[in-house]
Parts: sequence; C-alpha cells; structure tokens
Amino acid sequence: MYNPIEGGSVETIYGIDCWAPPPPPNEEIANYHLPKAEQIWKRNELPEYSPRDIDLWTGTYYQQKETLDWDGARREEIAKQTGEDIWDLDRYGNPKRIEGIRADLNYVSIPLANFRNKELDRCDPWDGGYWIFINGKATWITPFHYFYLNWWEINIGYPEYRDLDRMIFYLWQWVFENSLCYGFMEVAKRGGGKTYRALAIQYLRTIYGRNILSGIQSKTDDDSRDMFQLKLVECYKNLPDFLVPINDNPTDPKSQLRFFAPSKRGKSSMFHRLMQRKAIRSTINFKNAQPKAYDGQTVNGVFIRDEEGKTVKAVCDVAYRHRVTRNCVFRDGKMFGKIYSTTTVDKMDKGGEQFKVIWDGSNQRKVAEGLDPADTTTGMIRVFFPAYLTEYFDIYGQPESIKARSRQQKERDKLVNDPSGLMSEILQFPWNERELFMSSGATCQYDLNTLRLREQIVLDPDFNKVRIGDFYWENGVFGGVARWKDNPDNGKWEIAYLFEEKKDSNQFHVEHDSLGNPVFTPLNEYKFAGGFDPTKTSKQVDKRRSAAAGVISMKADMWRPHISPTWIADYVSYPIDPEQAWMDFLIGLFYYGCPFLPENNLGIPSKIRELGAGAFVMNRPENTFTTNNRSQDTPGMPSNEATNDYMIKRKQTHVVKYGKLMVLPRVIRNSIEFDPEFRTKYDVEVASQLSLVATERPVPPPPIEVHATELFPAWDNSGVFGKIV
Repeated sequence: MYNPIEGGSVETIYGIDCWAPPPPPNEEIANYHLPKAEQIWKRNELPEYSPRDIDLWTGTYYQQKETLDWDGARREEIAKQTGEDIWDLDRYGNPKRIEGIRADLNYVSIPLANFRNKELDRCDPWDGGYWIFINGKATWITPFHYFYLNWWEINIGYPEYRDLDRMIFYLWQWVFENSLCYGFMEVAKRGGGKTYRALAIQYLRTIYGRNILSGIQSKTDDDSRDMFQLKLVECYKNLPDFLVPINDNPTDPKSQLRFFAPSKRGKSSMFHRLMQRKAIRSTINFKNAQPKAYDGQTVNGVFIRDEEGKTVKAVCDVAYRHRVTRNCVFRDGKMFGKIYSTTTVDKMDKGGEQFKVIWDGSNQRKVAEGLDPADTTTGMIRVFFPAYLTEYFDIYGQPESIKARSRQQKERDKLVNDPSGLMSEILQFPWNERELFMSSGATCQYDLNTLRLREQIVLDPDFNKVRIGDFYWENGVFGGVARWKDNPDNGKWEIAYLFEEKKDSNQFHVEHDSLGNPVFTPLNEYKFAGGFDPTKTSKQVDKRRSAAAGVISMKADMWRPHISPTWIADYVSYPIDPEQAWMDFLIGLFYYGCPFLPENNLGIPSKIRELGAGAFVMNRPENTFTTNNRSQDTPGMPSNEATNDYMIKRKQTHVVKYGKLMVLPRVIRNSIEFDPEFRTKYDVEVASQLSLVATERPVPPPPIEVHATELFPAWDNSGVFGKIV
C-alpha cells in the first residue's frame, strides 16, 4: 500500500496514494465463476469433513453420512498430538488419556492444515490479502480487512462488506507499512463500526508477532474497561482456534489478554515445554484515560485511543496525551507501534476542542509537496467520510447516498427552529469536516437561530460560493497588481466575491513623495472596508499560538443585494513573523482597493508606512471616542471594555438585519462560538467586528463623469434628413 508496486494499481484516498498489488489470473480470484450480479462478499466459513477424510483417533463411531464440523475434526487432530481426548474429561476436568494412542506433537491433519494455512496466509499483516470479484470488479482486500470480515464476529454478527471500509483499511495498511507515520485518525458517525475495526486491527497485529504490547484508552476509565470486556473479549471468544495463540487467559478475561503458556505445577511435560517455546508472549490490555497511563512503556503493537473527541478536558486533555503517547510507539529513532484514534465528536465544550487540535495537526493534505504525507504536525494522518455515505449500502457494499442524505435532511429540517437539537443531529450525522466541530453556541452574543441556519447552508457539500486560496503580487513587487489563486488545501483566505472584470480590481491611486517613494491611496472605500486582529504575544487561554485574522466587508450595493452588506473575505494565519501577516492581508486590501481598521494594542508595524501604504490604515472612528478631545484620533482601534462593548452591539444589530446574507464559514462559526470573556481566542470574530465598524466611516462615492449626450440626445443636421447622435 505504501510503496509503489510494479504492475499494481494506485488509488488516492483522502489525499493518500494507496498501492494494491497486481491481481492474479481471473480464474484464481474468488467469485470468478459467478455471474456479475451474484458477485458479492461471502465468508470463507469453517469447513465440514467426511469421516473418511479425517484420521480418527478418539475411537468415536460416525455414521456414513455424518459430517465432522471444525471442532470435531480438531478433536481428532489434538487426540493424536497429545494422546488425550479433550471432550472426555476426568472428575478433575482434565482430558483423559486414550488407550493405544502414542502422542505425536508433530502430527497434523492434512485437510485441516490446508484450510488453516490458507487462512493464516490471508490474514498475514505483511504478506496476506484476498482477491475477490465484487459486481464485476476484481477487488483486493487487505489482510486486516479480510480478518475483520471473515473472522471478527461483532455484536450483530459478522460485518458486511462495505467499500468505504475497504478504503479505510487501505489507509490503515498504508500507515502500517510507513515507518514514518505514527498512526491514523478515523472520525465517523455513531454506529459505523469504527471501534470494532480498530480492535480487529489491534488483535491481528498482536498475534502476528512476539513480545508485542497493545493498549487501549477511552474517554473514561469505565469506557476503557467496557471496550475491552464487552467488545474485544467477546470477539476473541468467537475466533477459531488457529487464530487464538497459546494463552493463559481465563474463560472471561477482565483486564488483559495474555498469550503466554499456562502455568503447570510439578514436572513439565514435553507438550507444556513446547507450548512455552511456541507462546508469542504478547499482551493486550487497557488502562485509565490519563496521559501517562502508558508512560515509559513501549507499545509496539497497536495503541487504540477511543472516543478522543468526546473526552472532556476535566478527565484528560487529549492534545497533551497525544504528545505523551507518541513516545510510546516511537523510541530511539525507530517506529515500533502505531496509534489508532477513533471517535465521534461531541460539542466543543465536551472534548471536541482539544481533539480538534490533534485533528488540525494531522491534515495530510497540508503537507508540503515532496514530503511524506505523514509529515504532519502530529505525525498522524486522518480520514472522514460524510454520514450520508455510511448509512445505507447495496448488496455490493456501495453507499446509497441519495437515500441517506434525503433521510438526514428531513431530520435537519424538523429541527430548523431548535438550534440545540439541530446541532446534536448534525454532530451525530456530520456531512463534512466543518460540521464535526460545531459549537454549542452557549456563549453566542448574536441571533443564534439565524447563524445556525446560515451554518447549515454553508456547510452543505453542494454549497460552492466560497473559494479558498491566496492573494499574491503578480510580479512579486509590493504595490503592483494583486491577483488571486485558488489553493483549496493550504490557502489562508476564504472569499465569496471576486471582481468579474480584472479592471475593476486594484483600485488605488499612486503618487510619489519628494524622495520618489510611492504613496498608495485606496479608492474603493465606498464599497469595502476591512478589519484586522494581529497576533498576540500574551499567553493564550487555551495555550495555542495566536492567529492573525483579517476580514473584509462589502457595503450595501444595490447591484449585489445577495451579498451586501456582509463579510465577503477572511484571512487566517499562524505566522512565525507577526509582521508577515500584516503584509499578507495588505495584498487582499490592495485587490479590493479598501482601507482597514486594525486593533492597535500592540502597535502597527512601521513597515506599512515605509512602504507607502499608510493611507490603508484607518483611524479610530469618532463615534467610538470616549472623550471629547482628539487624543483618541489615532490609527487603529484599541481593545478595551468600551470599544469591545460597542462593537458587539453593532454586530448584534447587523446580524439581525443582514445575517441571512452571511456566507463565510469561519465568520459564521466564530460568531456562534464567541465568548466575550475570552476574546483573544476568537481572532476572526474580532476582525469581523472591526471591519463592520470600519464600514461606518462616512465616505462619499467618487464623482462620476457623465457626458451630456448620455442624458440628452443631440441632433446631427447634416445630410438631407438629419439624425440623432
């Protein structure tokens, strides 16, 4: 999956190129003999045998037409290997010796060995896999996926084949084979089978190795225990014996699965000594949710971190825990194990916020070209599929998305006037990544119903009125021509309006001072105004690095009533050099030809004036002055109780009147989440408030030159009849 395979095929899944091996001849692929319509997934079940095909050692008599199931056939095989009948116990519960049978530890039943070896080969995490025709298409099933489908019996029976599962297992195989990748994050709707998938992967990796430790953590201590006892152990109990290594587990394990030889009192038998040598000495256990529960241990199997998006910070800060547990799977420059993080996401104040830090840092699509996709901030990759792709499936495992989306939309429509209920419904059945991290709106200062409606609209997968990208200088020179380029994966800008004609953009005037330096003046202030919240040097409430954010508003325009007056562009970055964010935002301001009102508590870079762009920086509007003197007539707006209160009230009015026009997802989201008590967390919100206040500065529209002939017709008397000019 990870390395290119000669003759193989590549499939790009969530930004990751996954390589499947070349298929064998068609006649060797399962389902080849069936008509296309009948080519569906079917398990390779444990076989039954005729007594004639099995060597019988227990002395049991079988009728001619009777068959032996797998357990019966294994009884006969074990009888020859040990000289004991495991179905015939003495009063102490020990198998009775079989008279006349000499134990042969090397004996195998050929029919059983053939089936057993074939299945073990298919499940081999490194060299296994399975080819099958599904609806006419030769499909490769990874070894982890095959084990999950064929042998991992979950609470509702054996899993059905779903093509989305195939993609998830492809990604996991890529992670498993990539020595640079720490692990994998899967976020999905409730009931999608993600926990069982993770446990199947963990179990298979653990039993195909020696001295392996795999671990489990969940959102609470009780959840970790339940995941182990009610899911892992129950699946383990239903496995065939050849997928259960030698172990000393009790009938109902409570805290760990141990694959060690069982203890034996007194002198060890030859069979017991052989068991000791063959035991893989591996363990799967669970621990509490605390960050350092596994600290100091090398988890060289699979480390499951379940329900991280629902782990409340009071129990565990999962972002901090990730930094700790990374060191459990990676030691001394070598990757020993892998992390599997799986979750649904709850409200931001119930664990979603800390999980979002990990999610944002695991975006393989934002890795620079030429680097390994796993070279993310966290070392993890991530995957998410919309809920309407994970609800209904046809017999071939393909999602019935139209049917699912229709049902889910009806549920959303029922809750249109219930913001809290709507949010809960969306979190249970999210359609895109943005919906994963919706805020409860408990501290929202604005019309929450309006904002929720707009949020639902802009997060719809079919909504295409916002573009992501960057503004840049066409010739690389400040003050030249500002242009736009789409950059959907790494763009810092989200915009809802670009000029239809290039000539309408870059409306600014250039003069030169006495030294010949350019001086720029924006000419489109009567149309647009911006606001800018720079990075902060003070410690953030949530310990994140401060973002710089800018927002541009369009003023009322009778020719564009669908998008004015409202915010039409926003910019967000986390610059190492704070001054760079000012320069980036200025490019967008030059494109729209408008000034901006920045927050000035930390000052305004002198470089802006040195570059001749001082006229782009607006002074504090007079209607926000708190004294009668002119001392407050300074560039930018200070952040204090009076100005902050004014801006909130101004935006409250605006959202009531024009909230139905809002289209920028980040502005809408920040408006919902905004908590005035922690203002520094909401950079986009502050910038949107500043841009709104900036639009209040009175500015006359530029004079329009109109020729008299455009208003009054002129008569040309030349010629015989004359004509209107």
